Amino acid sequence: MEENALSGLGYILTKCFPNVKWIQERKFFFFKTFDFILSKVFFKLGELIADNPKSFIVIPVLITVISVTGFLRMNWIDDPEFLFSPLNGRARQERDFIEGYFKLNYTDSFNEDRRTRYDPFVQLGITKTDSSNIIDQEVMNKIYSIDGIVRNFDFHDEEGKSYTYNDICAKAGGKCVKPRFLELTDRIHEVKTRKLNLTFPVMINPTTFDNYIFPFFLAGVKLYPENSIMSAEAIKLSYWGNAESQEMKHLSILWEEKFLAHFLKGLGEPSLNIAMYHSRTAEQEIRNNTLSVFPYFTVTVFVITVFCLASVTLGDCVRSKTWLGLVAIISSALASLTAFGILMHCGVPMIGMNMAAPFLMLGIGIDDAFVTLSAWHRTRPQDSVRERMAQTYAESAVSISITSITNMISFFVGTFTYFSSVRVFCLYLGISVLMTYVWHITLFGACLALSGRAEKQQLHNITCKRVKSSSESAGESAFYRRFCAGGVAASDPSNPDDNQPPAVVILFRDYVAHCLNLPVIKGVVVVAFVAYLAVAVYGCTTINDGMQLRKTARYDSYSIPFYDFYAKYFSSFAYRPMIVFTGNITYSDPANVRQLLEFVEKVESHKFIGDEFYTDCWLRQWTKYMARNGKYQGLNNSDEKTYIYNLQESFLSGDINRYRADIVFSEDNSRIVASRCLVQSVNVMNAINDRRLMQDLRQWADESKFNVTVYHPMFIYFDHVETPNMSL
Repeated sequence: MEENALSGLGYILTKCFPNVKWIQERKFFFFKTFDFILSKVFFKLGELIADNPKSFIVIPVLITVISVTGFLRMNWIDDPEFLFSPLNGRARQERDFIEGYFKLNYTDSFNEDRRTRYDPFVQLGITKTDSSNIIDQEVMNKIYSIDGIVRNFDFHDEEGKSYTYNDICAKAGGKCVKPRFLELTDRIHEVKTRKLNLTFPVMINPTTFDNYIFPFFLAGVKLYPENSIMSAEAIKLSYWGNAESQEMKHLSILWEEKFLAHFLKGLGEPSLNIAMYHSRTAEQEIRNNTLSVFPYFTVTVFVITVFCLASVTLGDCVRSKTWLGLVAIISSALASLTAFGILMHCGVPMIGMNMAAPFLMLGIGIDDAFVTLSAWHRTRPQDSVRERMAQTYAESAVSISITSITNMISFFVGTFTYFSSVRVFCLYLGISVLMTYVWHITLFGACLALSGRAEKQQLHNITCKRVKSSSESAGESAFYRRFCAGGVAASDPSNPDDNQPPAVVILFRDYVAHCLNLPVIKGVVVVAFVAYLAVAVYGCTTINDGMQLRKTARYDSYSIPFYDFYAKYFSSFAYRPMIVFTGNITYSDPANVRQLLEFVEKVESHKFIGDEFYTDCWLRQWTKYMARNGKYQGLNNSDEKTYIYNLQESFLSGDINRYRADIVFSEDNSRIVASRCLVQSVNVMNAINDRRLMQDLRQWADESKFNVTVYHPMFIYFDHVETPNMSL
């Protein structure tokens, strides 16, 4: 059997499954019979549609009307974690593992560095309009007043109950966590006169004994020779909401939204540049970006409609199918609505990426319409509508079916990925392709049958008025012959004047084909393709890995100034990974303590991790405490039980002790089941380095003799590059 006798599907199946006996034994079926059977089925379908066109219009429309009620159950999701992080990402597993040991206390001992999720918060980035020094009494007073606006801002819930930040804030020691540097507002004059030195990068507040790590909230710093701060250009103020319960989290999110609306009205400090960011900024900007394209939909649909109508309009005013171009667009739109509605009824979430589906369906639907109309125009006008529909479907439906099946398979394969956004997008696209295919062979086909009846009755393709054929209109005006005449004369259906090929066919057959055969044109085409290929290859080499949140925001978004502020001043100290030790570790054994601290030191040696100035590790501080005070206080850590008792009574005591959140004891206090230390990333600057740092820390954790987990909430997003590589 010659290869040109193969059907497209048969060729694919036999080549892809050469060792499948069942397929190879049925070569004849796949090579020829399959096409024959499919053509025969569609031949009968064409006859059925020609006989009952109204039924094939009403039923799809009714199904669409019923399906679109699913939009009432739409669950729109813009959560970046859902969209951009892999379901099987290691960071997700690490987070679940860590949260099994460490639960963040929002009501009494909150610490922002120990968060495992991005719960509600608001951050303000402040600089002077001239980028000059902010460590000035007048400037600090203004910043302090802005802090007061944030704290005292009044908002209401859905029931009208009034709240302020103090009602929903995360607390430590019974007080709202606040920007610590503002505690020094009243002492700025001492800083200016050098009576109080702000030692960089770390100092202890002489009044409250709080530990200040200045790079976390001050930037653009200039120092005196002895390493104390002389000036600073920027300050970051952070405010944290309570996510202890769903009710408090809801109020905290509501506070974010209400304060954002207040912020956009202005905070009344023209001498300061104030930028804002909150926990749901990226999520909201993704949605705003999606909604922002709606105004352009009308223009896009108009252009597509004009193109489609022009493409199906031939020189013959009866044979042209102008309105069918519009039907093709309507059919695709109804199919997309049906697919979306069905999936929403099934509980599948809606994401912004799905907005591309209708445009893809328009392209597929219009292409199918062109194929069908081309097959229609190749039938004999003298035949009945029933015969022409049968021949049209027998010829075109096979190719339409194969392309639709391959498109569906391509999209459905995408539903097996680990990324929720790709899964949802491919599911919506796959079902949309299916519905577009079904609606085309039913709804569009029924309209084609009605149009065929109009053509048989010599009705104008636009006005639906009976007109004369070209051979019968010789005595009519030039306007009539050009814009009204068409079809074939009933008295002489074979008249050559009425059976000329369409103008589009003549254009491509006699002119375009001739031009493409010219050596010069061939050379131009080859050069253009090579240039296109070169640009494409170059583009592939410049792809940047990683998630760039700034690019999720519109150019006029309030978040753009904050992204720029953060990139300029605080990107060098981006995040604080936590090192978690679990398992049966004997902490009273000096050898184990030494090896644990050696692992922390190894992490600190990484070029993207800061030195011990920025590390917050209970084990290191406890070891130093014992070296300084253990002998004088008579502390003996000879066994695990005594070790834990001394640790709890001597080191973890006090109303506010952040290290209590870093150690998990067994129920009987006989051993430490989990503990953690925090390190600081420095000078990471881009997504490639983010991934490299995460990979190195994980590799070291895997190689350690202890059960070590390294985690930060940002790792959830870094995994989106790591996971595909793992799955290859």
